[in-house]
Amino acid sequence: MIPLKAPDPDFELLMHALAQRGVVVRWESCGSDGGLVRLRDEYQLLLNPRIGPQAQKQVMVTALGHLKTSDGFVHPRLRQLLGEKEWAE
Repeated sequence: MIPLKAPDPDFELLMHALAQRGVVVRWESCGSDGGLVRLRDEYQLLLNPRIGPQAQKQVMVTALGHLKTSDGFVHPRLRQLLGEKEWAE
């Protein structure tokens, strides 16, 4: 029997933040780690399932950095993942 891993709270937080901003996440095997694309009027984040979880989270963080995040409450952990410099005023 394969032990189940506990869900990664950062991964869940990033997925939620992307969904709140209307980004569709798709798992696609490709020649890169993935990235944010715009198809017609919709943003999609392509994530390569063959890369590790840390690299997947970095792709999500990079994508969120390109989207507007100042239009409401941003979870403190999400702010930390995006980088404190973006929140200094």
